Amino acid sequence: MNSCIDYIRQQNRRKTVGIDDLEGSTEEFLLMSKQPSPSHLIEMEELGDIIDKAVNQLPPKQQQAFRLRYEKKLQIKEVAVLINRSEGTVKTHLYHAHRRLRELLRPYLENRPLDWDDEI
Repeated sequence: MNSCIDYIRQQNRRKTVGIDDLEGSTEEFLLMSKQPSPSHLIEMEELGDIIDKAVNQLPPKQQQAFRLRYEKKLQIKEVAVLINRSEGTVKTHLYHAHRRLRELLRPYLENRPLDWDDEI
């Protein structure tokens, strides 16, 4: 997931515009720059959908730990209590979930088709 976000950030950093190329006043530019562009919003929505589909590909225990940790924003201790497992087990589930997600999302970062995307 973080790799995908880093990739999008990296692509956005490469887009440069000279100050002379900007139309309108500096105040208008500052107001516009604080709001994400429509294309950025669409990219982030697409990325969220792809990550959600990838998370659905995880084994149930990994998926549960991942969703509680990152969607519900719970601490590892809280996740461990909720699923009645030790903190070490939760960390192991998260470690394997991250590895699997990295593997599943690599084609997306390389602009290749996702062979598992049709399965959902």
